[in-house]
Amino acid sequence: MITFLIAHLCTNSTISRSTAVDQIQTVVARLTKCQLPPPAYLYRPENYLVPAQELYKIDTSSLVYTARNYQLHDPALTDLGFGTQCDELARFLENDVPLAQKIDLIVVSPMRRTLQTAQQGLGWLIKRGVPVILRPEWQENSDKPCDTGTPIELMAKEWPQFDWSTVDPLFPEKSGIYGYSKAALTERGITARKWLQQRPEKVIAVVSHSAFLRTCISYRHYANADYRIFDFADGDGQTNAELVEWEVTESRGGGLGKSPKGVFGMTINDYPKEIVEDIGEATSEVPN
Repeated sequence: MITFLIAHLCTNSTISRSTAVDQIQTVVARLTKCQLPPPAYLYRPENYLVPAQELYKIDTSSLVYTARNYQLHDPALTDLGFGTQCDELARFLENDVPLAQKIDLIVVSPMRRTLQTAQQGLGWLIKRGVPVILRPEWQENSDKPCDTGTPIELMAKEWPQFDWSTVDPLFPEKSGIYGYSKAALTERGITARKWLQQRPEKVIAVVSHSAFLRTCISYRHYANADYRIFDFADGDGQTNAELVEWEVTESRGGGLGKSPKGVFGMTINDYPKEIVEDIGEATSEVPN
């Protein structure tokens, strides 16, 4: 089976443009005084894997600053992500990637930004009747509001064109394999890959999130609106349904050539620190 991994595009933010500009000016002032602001740890969502463009990317005298609001619950794509980037992806896949014509299943994370990416970037396939399955295994990693989905009953009304009856009723709770821990993320990645491996279709497109795709699925980075193509490994690699990337996307840095080259696995910054309770040492027990 061949798998297309696609990361979603940029999400919206509740920060106003004027506020973003004010923050830009503050950062520029600090740079003038050689007082660099601390780096931000950013999460971006992302099997035809395509991430979305972040909102309010403003270039000011070589300074690129992104204003993001992680407290915004299950945000939608920005106009840039939903329009320009998804349209670019759709045109490229439909016109320049013959294999994309053979996609016979689309798997999507049931969050707004990935649903929009599938609708706009793969809509040409959906119109042909290619089925769509929503799988919460492909949701984003963290338990921040921006990476937490919306209850199924609400999403079924918002997105009635998709079948929500097969979505795990636990969604969007961040517990079990959907929890935000190293063990849960590792288990969820293996579960997602094994589910794909057992499917009867020959070419599957998965629309998921960049952090999950990197840390739990493919160990690759995905730039905005880029994708990668994989096969399942032979031999020992079958145990955990490991993936092997096609040379055409690996050598280019993604299908559109926008993504960093190399292998990037899970690090200690990708999950919360484990809290180990110190129960102390017994000092007053009397042996029998």
